[in-house]
Parts: sequence; C-alpha cells; structure tokens
Amino acid sequence: MRETENCGKNEIGKPPAAESGLLKRVFNLRTRLTILAAMLGVSLAILFTPGAPAMLRNSLYSLLPTSPFELRLRGTPTEMGEQHGEARGFAIRLLCDLYLKRVVCRGDETLLKKRGAEARRLFFGISKRWSEEIAGLSKTSKVPENELMLANSFLDLGFDRCGCRQVVISKRAPDGRVSLLHAHNLDWSNLGGVGNFLVTIFRTERGSERFATVHIGFPGMVGALTIINEKGVSLGFNQRGFAGDESKMPVFLEIREIAETSASFADARKKILATPRGMPFFIVLADAKSGKATVFEREDSNITERDLTGEVIAADNASWFEKPPGSCPSERTALAFLRKSDDPLSAMKNTLRDPNVLLGCNIYSVIFDFSDNAFYLASGEIPAAKGKYRKFTLFPDQL
Repeated sequence: MRETENCGKNEIGKPPAAESGLLKRVFNLRTRLTILAAMLGVSLAILFTPGAPAMLRNSLYSLLPTSPFELRLRGTPTEMGEQHGEARGFAIRLLCDLYLKRVVCRGDETLLKKRGAEARRLFFGISKRWSEEIAGLSKTSKVPENELMLANSFLDLGFDRCGCRQVVISKRAPDGRVSLLHAHNLDWSNLGGVGNFLVTIFRTERGSERFATVHIGFPGMVGALTIINEKGVSLGFNQRGFAGDESKMPVFLEIREIAETSASFADARKKILATPRGMPFFIVLADAKSGKATVFEREDSNITERDLTGEVIAADNASWFEKPPGSCPSERTALAFLRKSDDPLSAMKNTLRDPNVLLGCNIYSVIFDFSDNAFYLASGEIPAAKGKYRKFTLFPDQL
C-alpha cells in the first residue's frame, strides 16, 4: 500500500496512539458528566428564569421561515390532489405525525385506525370528487388515505375543538364606493407546535363547473377554513360543538364546495341553509359586490341568521342571535376603531389585534378586500395578528 493511502492509520487500521489518547481524554467519564451537568444547569435556568422559555422559543422560531406557502391547483380533483401532495408532502407527513397521530389520536395506533375508518365511512357518503382528490393527495404525499380523510373531518367527528373570530366591515367612501372587508382570525391549538410555520395559500383555477378560489389552510387539507371566489363571495368557519354521529358532510369541504359553485350571495345562502343536520358551525358569508353579509349560527337542527345592517357584523364561538346588535365583543371593538379612523383596513387590523378579540392561540389572520383585488395575511408568529400583514393579489387574472 502506498504511503498516501495509509495516511492517519497504523498498520492494522487503528488511529495512531497520540490521536487515540486525545479522544480518550476528551470523552472520558469525567468530561461527559461535566457536559451533562452543564446541559442540565442551562435547562433549569431556562425553565425557572421568568421569560426565558419564551425568549429561547422565539429565538429558535426566528430562524425558521414564516412566510406562507403559495400553491396553485388545477385540473381534475385527482390531479389537484397529486399537485398538492407533490408540493407539500413533507409538511403533510409532519402534520400527520405531530398533530393527527399524537394530538387527535393521543399516540394510540389502534385509535388512529378506528378513527380513520370512521372518516372513510363519512367520505363514502359524499361526492366522490373528494375521495378522488384524497386519493391523488395520498399517492404523492405517501400518507394513507384514511389518515388524510380523518385530517379533513376530525372536527365534525368530535375529535378536537377549536375557536375563531370573524369580522366584516362595510364602509362607504366619500366617492360613494363601498368597501367590504371580511376577516378571519383562526384560533387553534397550533397543530402540534408547527401550524404557524405551515400556513398555506391555495389558489384553485377555474374549471368547467367551478369558480376560481383563494383559500387559506394547511398541508393535507382539501377543504377550506377561509375562502373567497372570483365573484367576490367569501366564507369563513367557526366551530360550534360537535356533529358526532350526525355528521354527513365535513364542514371544511362544504365551505369550499359552496365557494366554488356560488356566483352570488343568494346562491351561497341557499346552500348554507341546506347543509346537513348536525353540522357544527358558525359560518360568515359576505358578498363584496352586493355589500351583503350574514352570520349563520347553528342551533341544534336549526340555522339562525344575523344580517349586516350597519357597518359591522362579527362572529365568535357564542350565539348572538336575538341579542341587540353590537352585543358580540368583536363588533363593539370594530365599531370603536371605525369611529377613530376613516380607513376601514386600519380599523380592521386594529380590531383583530385588540385584546378583546385576539386569542393567544391565533395561528393566522386574514383580511379579504375584493374591491381592491387584494388580501392581507399575518402568519408565522403566535399570536399572528400581532405581527406583520403581508399583502397579496387575490386574482391576478383580473388585473
């Protein structure tokens, strides 16, 4: 063997004696115990020093990407699912491991299989387009179909509880133009600690039987939490209780279905009122072109409506039907900021950030402004609405 090939080794392939002795001194028992004690000391200092855990968490979080991911979907349901899975496969697998398995199913593999089977039975009873999109998503993300079906129906089946805030502001400008803003604070359990980094903007292109839409959600969701279509019709969802055995259609999917097929406020209203019995929701419907907005509140098997009659209407996770206008804290807060400012967008942002509205678990905050063909999205930090709102174009084809 040539000398260069034997560099750093003795005749039997072991490290030279000097190097071996150095390694033994560096990694001896005393050194290892010292390192362990130092790590323990730092951990205790972080744990018991006021503000230190949050400071460390925020320092680590500052190293992670906080901008939302934009994803354009086109074609058939299967093709859209495949595109989604191809682009967000790692994030989907991460959410399934951290949230679906560990939180929703409490780390119990048997429970995961049981609930996945329940979700599949629910999907068998609805339009096959959703199973087709799930199949495409499963193919490219490498996540089992049952798990993806559960990820899109766990609220309806009663496996987690969430809370949100929605506000609609209608303001007439001096030139007579009416600006209607629809905002949604999504308040959730942060999906196993990573939800704020995985907020996704989904842009679905116009099809033969659907309108183009923009909706906000997370990897693995084929449904929507907040959505607007190219006609200016927008919808958002707040949870109210559980459907349990009564569930016939996941509300995430219903929201997207309505937005994709409704050309007007009247179209969307008719479909909301026809939603299956037991679907647990408060849905806010707004139409930028007509200036109308309504909060639909589920009361057992009945759906009640609260219409926008002034400048503000809002919804949280409590029923405000048959109570005086302005009873909802979010409405009072928005009205107060409108009186202080002539700029409805500024008033909306201040409302969403106000302690009377903002929850500490706010993952994203979005404002749709169809009249300006724009939306504003705050995400990446918790609570999101305290941070920066980034401006995006709603429908570039309409510019």
